[in-house]
Amino acid sequence: MYLRHGQSQTPEYKCWQQIKARCLNENHRAYPDYGGRGVTMAPEWVSDFAAFLEHVGVRPSPRHSLDRWPNNDGNYEPGNVRWATPAEQNNNRRPHRAHGERALRPTRTDGMPTNFKHGLVDTPEYKAWSAMKTRCLNESNPNYPRWGGRGITIYQPWVDDFMAFYSYIGPKPGPTYSLDRYPNNDGGYEPGNVRWASKRQQSENRGEFVHGSDHGNFDHGGAGTPEYKTWTSIKTRCFNEHHDKFKGYGALGITMCQGWRDNFAAFNTALGPKPSPQHTAYRPDPAGSYTCGSCEECVAHGRVLNCRWGTATERNRNRRPTERSGKLTVEKVATIRQRQADGATEVEIAAEFGIGRSLAGKIKRREVWA
Repeated sequence: MYLRHGQSQTPEYKCWQQIKARCLNENHRAYPDYGGRGVTMAPEWVSDFAAFLEHVGVRPSPRHSLDRWPNNDGNYEPGNVRWATPAEQNNNRRPHRAHGERALRPTRTDGMPTNFKHGLVDTPEYKAWSAMKTRCLNESNPNYPRWGGRGITIYQPWVDDFMAFYSYIGPKPGPTYSLDRYPNNDGGYEPGNVRWASKRQQSENRGEFVHGSDHGNFDHGGAGTPEYKTWTSIKTRCFNEHHDKFKGYGALGITMCQGWRDNFAAFNTALGPKPSPQHTAYRPDPAGSYTCGSCEECVAHGRVLNCRWGTATERNRNRRPTERSGKLTVEKVATIRQRQADGATEVEIAAEFGIGRSLAGKIKRREVWA
């Protein structure tokens, strides 16, 4: 054993350990793609790191990794291993199938195809491919009902072959681009109906907004905007009992009207663009819910628009009273103002309604509960 070689923390030693693990340890997650395919390690290297290091030498740079070359289907053994750059690794990868062709690359022992050697696992293109498959094929994914659950499919040759997908779609033009089903937004991810699109293009291609539990708001193209984040944040604190702010909203009966609950477009149209990063959405009637004033639910209950963008100063002037204020209501505030109109002083109002003199003054001046 070479326990005292002093190189246990070097990249060469870690590489040696990793090769042994994926070739010899059946419990290792990569074993099916190495040892499971018959790829092994030269016996003289298995228990002798020094012999391995003497042959492969020091890693030239952090970008280099160990490659089986010239025979990529061979073993890790003298004459078939080298330090290689990502480009060299890509050139030496196992062949992938082209469109409509039978896969020629080796398979795992369970028959499933592998993509381990394309060298693009950490690229935005690979992540987009993986996310596309997850939301279309994984019924346990939260987004499945919005994609796979409503019939959005993936061109079968792309499902198991990233390189077939990549050869068609090409590199992502920029960080703001994402996959878009175009020209048929209700179609699947397939040749002739998928592209890299900017947020503007995504927005122009979004589907019609549909009310109800199966609405299609996921394609509105505004998911990354501050307006959309505000909409989802309001819904979360009003309806999610596990959210830390639920006790100050949903638990108090503050909710969001049906006209906005399932329709971001209606919410965004009513409030308009967020004026600045300092603005947030607040309710002019702090005791009321987030209401649009125009949907059937609001009309039936006589509700008016009760949400708008405001600065911190505007929100503070309009904030909900605390427990000390006796949980003021619209009716109670109306009574206070009537008593003030009749000549009651701030001291009298404070004592009668259990609020502070300062709050009584703000109510009179309409700085709150306007």
